[in-house]
Amino acid sequence: MKNKLKQVRLKKRLRQCEISVKGGIPISTLSRIENNWVSANAKQRKALARVLKVRESWLFPESSKAV
Repeated sequence: MKNKLKQVRLKKRLRQCEISVKGGIPISTLSRIENNWVSANAKQRKALARVLKVRESWLFPESSKAV
């Protein structure tokens, strides 16, 4: 399971600290999500998609299958 979070963040030239502040997610949690050590919860997925300006279902396709 590979999420696209880091790929999109780097493409948009954003730092983890920027996304952390804009999304209200601790930077340590963001790092863990990027490295697939933990899964983002629904609130975090929504915030990350909003900050990165992409669809949540595209950013975290495995989450939409679990419904």
